[in-house]
Amino acid sequence: MLADENKASHVAMYQAMLSRDKGMNRAFFSSTVTRDETWMLMFNPETKRQSAQWKHTNPPPPKKFRVTASAEKVMVAMFWDSEGVILTHCVPKGTTVTGKT
Repeated sequence: MLADENKASHVAMYQAMLSRDKGMNRAFFSSTVTRDETWMLMFNPETKRQSAQWKHTNPPPPKKFRVTASAEKVMVAMFWDSEGVILTHCVPKGTTVTGKT
């Protein structure tokens, strides 16, 4: 959803990074660490097999409640380089992730 001028600046930046990597004998990207984070919901839904129950033929089946996500969620920060994942860290609730921490 970037505007055309933002797309052009991203392309120029990535081309500069690629030429820098080429000039450094492919050492630039191998020394680069990237981070991303995502929110993960904290619930463990049952499979159909786990929720199966024996019942008689006459009574109605037991009521099933809709599986909803818990109110609890955790932010997971993941760091990786050209070799793979370096660190996966669950950020405690109420913590701010900054360059200082």
